[in-house]
Amino acid sequence: MSRPFPCPQIIFAMIRYEIHRTFSRAPSRKAQFRTTLICALKVCLFSVAIALPVHAAVLNQNQRLVSGTQSNAAWDWDITGGTAAPPQIPIGTVVHIAYGIQVGTLVNANPVSVAVSIPPAFQVTNWACFKFHGPSNTPGAAGTLTPINCTQTNILIGAMATTNDKVVAIYEGYFTQAGNYAATFTPSGGMLGGPGEQHTLTMDAQVDTLPVDLAITKQVSLSNTGGFGSTATVLLPGTAYYKIRVSNLSLPSADHHTDVYLGPLLRIVDKFTTPGTPQDILVNVALSSFQCNRSSTLVDCPNLSNSSTSSQLYPASSMTTTIDYQSGSSVSSGFLPAGEWYEITFTAQLTTPSPCSPSQINELDNSAYFIYSNGSGTLNDVNLNNNTTPLIKVSLTGLPVICPTTLALTVTKTVLTVGNWNTPFTYQITITNPNSVPLSGLHLSDYVSSTATTPAFLATPSNVSC
Repeated sequence: MSRPFPCPQIIFAMIRYEIHRTFSRAPSRKAQFRTTLICALKVCLFSVAIALPVHAAVLNQNQRLVSGTQSNAAWDWDITGGTAAPPQIPIGTVVHIAYGIQVGTLVNANPVSVAVSIPPAFQVTNWACFKFHGPSNTPGAAGTLTPINCTQTNILIGAMATTNDKVVAIYEGYFTQAGNYAATFTPSGGMLGGPGEQHTLTMDAQVDTLPVDLAITKQVSLSNTGGFGSTATVLLPGTAYYKIRVSNLSLPSADHHTDVYLGPLLRIVDKFTTPGTPQDILVNVALSSFQCNRSSTLVDCPNLSNSSTSSQLYPASSMTTTIDYQSGSSVSSGFLPAGEWYEITFTAQLTTPSPCSPSQINELDNSAYFIYSNGSGTLNDVNLNNNTTPLIKVSLTGLPVICPTTLALTVTKTVLTVGNWNTPFTYQITITNPNSVPLSGLHLSDYVSSTATTPAFLATPSNVSC
């Protein structure tokens, strides 16, 4: 099924609407509204610029946006009827585009029609065209145009042969997409002879809420084949296996409006931490083997090629990994359908340079959360309680309580040649192992300092030999 191509700053809006029996029901737009795209990250409201009535020489026309519900219309509903939409109105709220066209004294037996152009971002749910006959200044109701003569693209009025004859068209629906839009009405026929009095209703829709329920969970296991849970115990050195799942918990809809666009807006933030006291060891964490599973072929997996990372954690320290939803697949064009999920699994190699642990109380904690953002603005979804995972705890064991005796070395440093500002100093460092066993993994640090009265200088080692 086809989708609109997503723009770089896309977010999703879930829409609700009302249906009135006196209106014609809108045909299915499943293909067109496979999902809802919203190309802005601002406030969850739209403002409306309402055109004032314009009285042309032949036809008087007016258009406005009206909130609330409507099952019938008076002859002046396009001017004073209903409740004028406020400057700001939530995305998804039912509103009405009202348009009126009335003939003055220049009547004619030629049929009049109006070409209607409603922006695709406005989902029409119901509509009707009401007729009113003159010549009274308050035209009388004369029924409605048939569904054939009143559509979303044309209003076939017929002859407006009596002064003050009028038609009021009402299109009920809701905005599904942010941006600047215009609904246009272009009459022809009658005394016009052809198109010549186009009227425009301009509208600006913006959004800041993601009204779907995204959720993230995380688990750990000592095996990559199962047994995942919220805790584990690793014998150092050892391996832990993690999985992160992102789900769209919204209920599936026949028109797919509860699907949510993720890429490149969704970022997973995965954070490993070590507690403070009594933690008494260093922990080396190396993350690798990132892979993706998915609930069905309708879901795209993110690109995980550059996700491997490592760090050494002291007590009370942390490391953070981010995974952006940058899908290269065309399966879903970056959408996560309602009721679907994708899952990231990876391996954590855990080691330590610490020789012992007197406290025997050490662990590696982990949690993950997601951010939905275009870089300049961030959205929340309808349920914040499942946007961060509970803390996952891995107990670390395998080190002795008693630390081995530290073997001493003898280190001496002497000056072989005394230099000055223009000639080098020559030093000799002697390292002696007085123990009965060989030592390895040794590191030597040499420190050069000065007194408070010494001018600033640069010391550059050279000609190092052993």
